[in-house]
Amino acid sequence: MPTYYSWGVYEKEIPESTTLARRTPILSLRIENPSLQIERSYTPLTMSPNDIRLIIKLYPNGELSRFLHILTPGMATVWVNQGRQEWIYQEGEWDHVIFVCGGTGITPAYQLCSTALERQQILEDAMREKDQELKKTRFSVVCAVRDVSSILLRDEFQDVKRQFGQDGLLDVKYFVDSWAAGIPKGIERPGDMFPGPITEKVIRETIKRTKKEPEAPRGWFQRGEKKKEEDEMLVVRDEKVMVLVCGPHGFTSYIAGPHGGVAHIQGPKGGLLTNVEGIELFKLLESRGLSDVELDRLTSRKAIRSQ
Repeated sequence: MPTYYSWGVYEKEIPESTTLARRTPILSLRIENPSLQIERSYTPLTMSPNDIRLIIKLYPNGELSRFLHILTPGMATVWVNQGRQEWIYQEGEWDHVIFVCGGTGITPAYQLCSTALERQQILEDAMREKDQELKKTRFSVVCAVRDVSSILLRDEFQDVKRQFGQDGLLDVKYFVDSWAAGIPKGIERPGDMFPGPITEKVIRETIKRTKKEPEAPRGWFQRGEKKKEEDEMLVVRDEKVMVLVCGPHGFTSYIAGPHGGVAHIQGPKGGLLTNVEGIELFKLLESRGLSDVELDRLTSRKAIRSQ
C-alpha cells in the first residue's frame, strides 16, 4: 500500500517563503537518493516551507520507492529538487475541469482541486467586498482503482469538498474494478464508489453534454435500427471544458489515446474520448524518472532550435 511521508530537507533552489498556495498547479518535485544518485519525479499533495506531503507507491523492483519506504519519517535525509510545472491552471479559464486518473495518478488531481478551490474561495471573498462576481470553475475527479483497499485520498477530498467544494464545485467518484472482493455482504455502497471500470458512458455523463450533433436521416432499411449512444458524436458547445488524464500508459491510452512521451508531445486524442469534440485535453505522465526528464529537456531544445 502507498505510504504517506513528510520530509523537511530542501535544496536552496526552493525559496523558503514559497508555498504551494502561491504556486500554480500542477507541479512536481524530483526526489533523489543521495547515496545511489537515483532520481524520480513525484507530485506533492501539499507543500510548505516546513514539509512536503507525498504518496509513494512501493514497487518490488523500484529502487527509489524501496529506499523511501524504509526511511524513518523526520529522521532521514533525501534531496528534493525544484521539479517542473506539469500543467498550468488559470483561474476563470474553464467552466469545468475533469480529471480522469488511475492509481496514484490521483495525486495531481488532489493538488489541483485543493489548491484551485481554496484560491477560488479567497478570490470570491475579495471580489465580494468590491461588489464583483467571480466566474467559478467546478471540478470533477473520476478515479479508477483496483479494489476498495487501494482507494486513496478519499477523506482528504471530502475535507476539501466540505471547506471549498460546496454547491457542486467538487465531485469525486471512485470506480472499483474488483468491487465484490472488498465489500462485505449487507454493506450499502457509499455514494462516491461505483463498480468499475470507467466506461465511455461514465466519461460522457461527467462531461455533462450540452448538445448532440444531429443524426443523419436514416433510410428505409435502417428505420428499425437504434444508434448506440457511444457511436454518436458528443459536441460540447455551451461550456469550456478541460479534461486531464493521468495514470499508467495503458490507462491513458484507454481513456484518451496514447501519450506522446513528453509533455509537449501529447499524442492523438482517442480511447473513450474519440467521439467527444469541443473539449480541451491534456495527458500527464504519471511518474518521471531522470531519463524521462532529460529526454524532455533534449526534445524541447530540439524543438526550439527548429523554430
